[in-house]
Amino acid sequence: MSGTDPLSGFTALGDRLEAAWRFRDYSEDAFPGICAEELDRTTALDGFDPFEFAAEAACTPELPRQEDIRAEFGQPPLTVYRTDRFYITLLYWQTSTTSVHEHGFQGAFRVASGASLHSAWRFDRTSEVSRHLLIGEVERTSSELLTVGDVRPIRPGAAGAHALFHLDHPSVTLVARTHADPRAQPQYEYHPPSLAVDPFFVDPTMSRRIQLLRLLRRDEQRYRQCMCASLETADLLSAVTLMFEACRTNVDDAFMSDLLAVVARQYPAAGEPLRSACREAVHELQLTALRQRVLDPGARLVLALVLNDLDRETSLRLFGRRRPGDPVAAMADAIGTLLSEGEGIHVVEPIPEILRSLLRGEAANDAPEPSAGGFEAASVRTISAVLAGSPLIRKLLRPATV
Repeated sequence: MSGTDPLSGFTALGDRLEAAWRFRDYSEDAFPGICAEELDRTTALDGFDPFEFAAEAACTPELPRQEDIRAEFGQPPLTVYRTDRFYITLLYWQTSTTSVHEHGFQGAFRVASGASLHSAWRFDRTSEVSRHLLIGEVERTSSELLTVGDVRPIRPGAAGAHALFHLDHPSVTLVARTHADPRAQPQYEYHPPSLAVDPFFVDPTMSRRIQLLRLLRRDEQRYRQCMCASLETADLLSAVTLMFEACRTNVDDAFMSDLLAVVARQYPAAGEPLRSACREAVHELQLTALRQRVLDPGARLVLALVLNDLDRETSLRLFGRRRPGDPVAAMADAIGTLLSEGEGIHVVEPIPEILRSLLRGEAANDAPEPSAGGFEAASVRTISAVLAGSPLIRKLLRPATV
């Protein structure tokens, strides 16, 4: 460790932000631009080593007053500068990734270490159940690969809705942000393809009910009875909360259908939106769990592309930026790793050849002639159709929509 004050560079950055924002009379709308400019030119990150800095900060006699002490956003978050109006934090990311979310504040962020797949999203509201639950259409509007030094503003509310999938271990983000903007509340979390939920709304009774249901998981029959009974009397927001809890506890498909049927009887208009959101939530949880086990950088990038709902053309373009060489061949190899890790498929010929064919945009029925002995053309077409319909990769094969 260097023995110097590890926070001095961030103190200088914070002082410049304070002076520049005061010159603009602390206009909230001006803050993202000020932050982006200062983060872009700061030297506080010169030679930044995430582990060395963490070690120096851990041994520093004094740290600024820390925000998010429970580490609910970051693994961990480290506040490096703080005033009553804004603060600067380093967000370490090891295994988790962010949901599609809005911000109840403004500022900017800069990639300090690692790389991330960054996507912007939009929510078109069709109905408002309450201030804490909206029904509509969730749509990705753009995606990009961010690397060290890239800076992006943080806009409050729907204008800044985004998601980040961190590709390296660890990835670190430097964030300068206000404490809160009351104009951008609630701060919604989007659940594709149809829901926006206020994740910070706390219903004490529902929180305790969920804790009791988790206790009852050891008694499967009683758990199922109580979950159904809870849904029978739940308001719609509580029903959504209970259904997402069921998704997280990995209930079987038949029981999930039974639970959704209870909600559909109670709230017919919300039945299909919730069904679609639960289906996507289960898929996302499965892929996120797979991410915990997969260390191969190419395979992790494919998971990021799938979780961000990217089409084939965009996926190949971004994959090629991150992994030099033939993107079709490299992505086919990465998908093979995921099929082996996630679905227990022994990836031997003709599977790699079929994957390359599918990634080139060829239909499953146009599968290549078998180049490995022992496979008939009809068998190759069957394997191709199974792979094309795999939950792991079917979205990657779609034509561009954005």
